[in-house]
Amino acid sequence: MPLAALHAADVRQPVEPEIGQGRTAGLAERQWVIGGVARSALVHIPPAATNVATPVVFAFHGRGGDVRSFAERFAIHKLWPEAIVVYPQGLPSAIRFEAAGVKPGWQQGIGDKDDRDLKFFDEMLGTLRKKCKVDGRRIYVAGHSMGGAFTYLLWAARGDVFAAVASAAGTPRNFDACKLLRASPTRSARQSR
Repeated sequence: MPLAALHAADVRQPVEPEIGQGRTAGLAERQWVIGGVARSALVHIPPAATNVATPVVFAFHGRGGDVRSFAERFAIHKLWPEAIVVYPQGLPSAIRFEAAGVKPGWQQGIGDKDDRDLKFFDEMLGTLRKKCKVDGRRIYVAGHSMGGAFTYLLWAARGDVFAAVASAAGTPRNFDACKLLRASPTRSARQSR
């Protein structure tokens, strides 16, 4: 069922016990259908979000990652419980050195994979804006590895939406899209050996 069909009270409902314990407590699994494909995310919505302008953080896992492990490891919702935090799940994605594309990941360029992940982002944000009081001046995106690369793509394609972007161990995969980047507070971290 698309999240847009849910009531605001349903959005705060915690996930099943096997994913709602420890560092993932307080997250609800939600689904959308984008172009006939089921998409999901773990979502934290603080109780005040229906009445008070609330910041939003989208956090994208790396290639081969899963949303539950990523949410547990990074736990943004625990570090900033006053914010709406969305951990989307990627879809199988073929890349240059792994053409079978069995591991989950994100589109790598504008127009790639019929913009499935950009459309997913648009739907998630649109739903939050309908169901919560989103502070449009405080929408953030972060990602790790391929999720970090996707933050650059989001920045290029939807840069007017974000207050800031952060990429850990991710670089732009499509340098043509970099021409579209708008001035914005940015944090990029890469490990050197």
